Amino acid sequence: IDTPYPGLSPFEEEDQAYFFGRDQETQEVIASLLTARLTFLFGSCGVGKTSLLNAGVAALLRQKTRTPLTRNISFNRVIISFKDWLQENQRSRKSDGLLPLKQAIKAELITALAQKPDIVALSETEQLKESLRSVLGDVLEEQSPEDLDLNADLSSVLTTATKLLDGNIIILLDQFEKYLDQSGSEAEIQERDKELIEAINHADPRVRFLISIREENLQMLDDFRKKIPQFFTKTYRLKPLGATQTRDAIEKPLDAYRQRPFAKGPAHIDAELLERILADLPTVDSSQSSKLKDFQYQEIRHTEVSFDTSYLQLLLSQLWASAVKQESLSLKLSAYRNLGGMTSLLETHIKNAIDRQDESKKIAKKLSICLVTSEGEKPSVSLSVLSKSCQGTPEIISKILRAFIDRERILRPLDDGNFVLFHEVLVPILLDHRKVYEKNLDDTAAKQKLTSSKNQTKKAMKTARRFRRISASLAAILLLSVGVTLFAFNQEKQAEKRIQIAAIKVEEAGKARKQAELKQEKAEKRANRARSQAEEVKQAWEKVQEEHTKTEKRLAIAAAKTKQTEIAQQSVETKRKQTEKRLALATSKAKKAEIARQNAEAKRKQTEIERLALAASKAKKAEIARQNAEAKRKQTEIEKRNARNKQTAGEKKQVSLATQKRPAISQPRLGLNSEQQLALMLKATQKPVRLDNTLGIHIDRLVQHSSKLSERITLRGHTMKINDVIFSPDGSQIATASADKTVIIWQPATATRLHFFEGHKGSVNGVAFSPDGSKIATASSDQTVKIWNTQSGEVISTLKGHTAGVNSVTFDPTGKRVITGSKDKMAIIWDLQSEKILQTLAGHTDNITQVAVSANGKWIATASTDKTVRILDKTGQKHIILKGHSGGVTGLAFAPDGKRIATVSTDKTARIWDIRTGKTLLLLKGHLSTITRVAFSPDGNQLATSSWDKTTKIWDSHSAKMLSSIRGHASFISAVAFSPDGKQLVTSSLDRTAKIWDQPSQAALFSLNAPSDKVTGITFSPDGKRIATTHPGKTAKIWDADSGKMLLTLAGHAKRVIGVSFSPDARRIATASADKTTKIWDAQTGTALLSLKGHSGPVTDIAFSPNGRLLASVSTDKTVIVWYVNSGEIKTIFSGHQGDVVAVAFSPNGKLIATTSSDKTARTWEISTGKMLHTFVGHTDTVTGVAFSRDGKQIATTSADKAAKIWDLTSEKGLLATRRLSSFTNGIAFSDTGRRIITADTNKRIQVYAMDLKELVNLAQASAAKHK
Repeated sequence: IDTPYPGLSPFEEEDQAYFFGRDQETQEVIASLLTARLTFLFGSCGVGKTSLLNAGVAALLRQKTRTPLTRNISFNRVIISFKDWLQENQRSRKSDGLLPLKQAIKAELITALAQKPDIVALSETEQLKESLRSVLGDVLEEQSPEDLDLNADLSSVLTTATKLLDGNIIILLDQFEKYLDQSGSEAEIQERDKELIEAINHADPRVRFLISIREENLQMLDDFRKKIPQFFTKTYRLKPLGATQTRDAIEKPLDAYRQRPFAKGPAHIDAELLERILADLPTVDSSQSSKLKDFQYQEIRHTEVSFDTSYLQLLLSQLWASAVKQESLSLKLSAYRNLGGMTSLLETHIKNAIDRQDESKKIAKKLSICLVTSEGEKPSVSLSVLSKSCQGTPEIISKILRAFIDRERILRPLDDGNFVLFHEVLVPILLDHRKVYEKNLDDTAAKQKLTSSKNQTKKAMKTARRFRRISASLAAILLLSVGVTLFAFNQEKQAEKRIQIAAIKVEEAGKARKQAELKQEKAEKRANRARSQAEEVKQAWEKVQEEHTKTEKRLAIAAAKTKQTEIAQQSVETKRKQTEKRLALATSKAKKAEIARQNAEAKRKQTEIERLALAASKAKKAEIARQNAEAKRKQTEIEKRNARNKQTAGEKKQVSLATQKRPAISQPRLGLNSEQQLALMLKATQKPVRLDNTLGIHIDRLVQHSSKLSERITLRGHTMKINDVIFSPDGSQIATASADKTVIIWQPATATRLHFFEGHKGSVNGVAFSPDGSKIATASSDQTVKIWNTQSGEVISTLKGHTAGVNSVTFDPTGKRVITGSKDKMAIIWDLQSEKILQTLAGHTDNITQVAVSANGKWIATASTDKTVRILDKTGQKHIILKGHSGGVTGLAFAPDGKRIATVSTDKTARIWDIRTGKTLLLLKGHLSTITRVAFSPDGNQLATSSWDKTTKIWDSHSAKMLSSIRGHASFISAVAFSPDGKQLVTSSLDRTAKIWDQPSQAALFSLNAPSDKVTGITFSPDGKRIATTHPGKTAKIWDADSGKMLLTLAGHAKRVIGVSFSPDARRIATASADKTTKIWDAQTGTALLSLKGHSGPVTDIAFSPNGRLLASVSTDKTVIVWYVNSGEIKTIFSGHQGDVVAVAFSPNGKLIATTSSDKTARTWEISTGKMLHTFVGHTDTVTGVAFSRDGKQIATTSADKAAKIWDLTSEKGLLATRRLSSFTNGIAFSDTGRRIITADTNKRIQVYAMDLKELVNLAQASAAKHK
């Protein structure tokens, strides 16, 4: 069963679902990583830095990386979480410099490039590359991550990696103290540090670094603080968990577990157990220590109370294991008590930690006792002291210390290189161990003393007995001497002499006896003293037992107080819930009030619309009355008309000049937010575009992109890569073959799985339908081919004969035979009825990748990695060998007429051959990597190729022209096939999916037809649902963008309508006219809302502000007016141009406007003050168009001098200018991403220019290399 608690091991990325309590910290660190070059994180040992980086930061960043930001854009990002600094040689603390880090970067980059998120449309860079291919040829080769030079310095490796990824690289350097602790010569350490510091200071700006280190090792960073100026600008201290965070870390993993599909039942924790755990957890002082006073950093979270949760996960994992063992996933207080509480759990943990040291257990036990004194204090101890005290070598002691620090959390390192006990909670446990150890030592010493005393006593008694025997012998000799004296008086003197000698010896013997008795007495005293000491030890033990009993009583009292605290907390919780209910009620009332306000506002707007409609009706009636009155005065009207004609001639000249100067296609109201809309707009106005050799995307490319294949459905179900895909003969089914050893039959219309075939023991490499669709054949790496019933899923037969994996299988047109190709270099023709081999086709010198049979059954073809294709007749006789590819041939396909055959290769090309002569008819280039498969359309006019470059391309099979390029898979594409009707295409990929694509229609969607009405201008609404057009007359028209149906006619101007614009919310439309007015209309009803009068000449251009509240208009009267849209009042009038003002645009933040004029200048103005800020001089003729960049830092202008320029707002300097064209440009816009500018000219040509200087340089270099 999966566990929601990892124990003492840090959380990994895959544990993200169970990682709680650090949400704020995760978001703060990610925000710093996305904005700052370097982020620094520190915290005390065991606070959870590694878990935060793995399951918090890295997991969330990787999750965002896999999520597309928009329909056309994905965010490329690679995250490298690295901490294996000493992986090469843990004992000597040596490593290969930064090589392991570079290897990790390379491995992560390979994985990321193989699993990029889905991208529905081609990226802008790829669009530019494909548009330039006709000019520059196939010079845009992609570099592979395999080409990364790991011998280069880290800065160069990162620069190359960012170019390959075209995105950001985030490097999390965890446990950095281990990097700083690596040994080596002084030169090696300086070189290693220099390389890392250089990478942080000067690597590609898209690279972000995070360094994490223990708070205890901060002093090791002094050199880095000097060499990296920005090192501590983003510095965070990770503090212990607060009360709420701790609760989340306990409860929420169980909530997450219940949501998992494999959950074995409801998992929860009793409330009383939760409170008991919180009561038992020790609190810590997380205030600033003295060593941090001069250290600048930020604390992510400020809490009054912090819990030391160092051993929390250990406790929870033990409780979970106990619950699982009892087949219950409920964590209860009784289980906690059975474990003995926190103290008992830690005691068991220490015992197990010592036992895990294997041969060094005795030394580890002595080491643990040295961590506390007899008085219960935590001394700081050094390696040398421990080696002497524990009688172990420095190597063994170092090994135990590393285990006690990193894995067991018994020790923590200090600044001075010494070590101290990890937490105060361990002191009583180790103190008890020390007392037991010392008692055992004292008992042993007492026993040794008592034994020694007894031995001495026995020895003394033995000596005394010996002397007594000597004394008795001497006495006997004395008696014998007396007897001899009676019988031998004559020898008296001699006897007396002997008696004297004997007396002396008796005296000496008495003295010896007395000394023996004295020694025995002393021995008995020593024995008595030993017994007295033993009695004192016994009394001390009884006192310890008595003290233990008192401690238990105190604990009981503390438990009672804890219970009272729990009751108080429950009371506070009840009050909090009541407060939440009152807040919820207040919120509900506020929402109701807001709804009422919105209803009132809606009624007010409806009343306003009705009022405006009534006013418009009255105005119309007044106009009719006025016209009737004027009709009666015919003669006067004739004179006025003549005078008006003369005046109109002059105005027409002005309007003509202004119209010629302003863009017929204006940004942003002309749909330039989307290249597809631009193409549609150009088709609608039927403006032909002439091909030009400049760097640009031309109209045929734009039309092609707007009508390219669209993904209709994705088939998901396989658990490993898909190797082959094919339609059934009637197109009602699709079969996919996968490396997961299965084949799935799908219904294309609904993506429903119809059948699931399982039976092969190896990867299924190929699949084929029989001509009648009743059977499928599968080829597998298990060296067999299986024939299945399509409806029942039963195996009909298994064909065995190949001696290596089978790569490909196909039916002949009769359905009675199958042909297979294998890695054993052989192709075999099988008879299905007898399951026997009819013929073995030999000749290839390497792996056969694919076999195929022509539609008429006349030809059999085999492709091989030996770079050849062999074509044989139906009897197996050799017809011709096709040679020409410079790499292995990976796929082939016969044309429907059987006269041509297409092949693809690892050399990135496809070829079409004449079967009769064996000559190459066409060579197709465009893919950037190995081409895997090829397929003809049913009519033979198109060819589809799939590739490792993650694209599928559609080609004209008669001209080799690329028609479309499909991108959407996240990894290499393995196969491609057309549907029988040619309307759909299916592709399979190593990303474990197959995708169905609809073939495009090359016809225009519709035409905007207005009888005898020429279109002079066009714009899309911001939501793309409507189109507005202007005409030579006095009206503007609104059309439905989907159907082409005309919705409204905006009539009311007295003279020609020059420009039209939608408001950002598409609720209003503004029109500019030669009658010197600007009108604002309701976009839904076509009702005129306001008529803005203030200019003394024709209005040449208009623009809404980004928030839609202001409208800017420019005129031939040399002025610019900014209007309030709701009231129609004038906000500001700008004057300063010396000629007609031609175009206007708002900045993205709405604070500035830019204008252009026939005085050959462009100017910017501040709306709030009315001041002119900048004047841009450089064009040699009327400046006809203007646009702001997306960030508002540049403007782009076009001019009648046939050039476009980009200007910096701060310096007023020109940044970039296009070459002079054959006709002047009259419209300009920035693309959505801000990396392209789009221009339109009077020769009806649309051009897109790259803004990326590096890209332009690379293209130029590639072109120069090609023409050397």
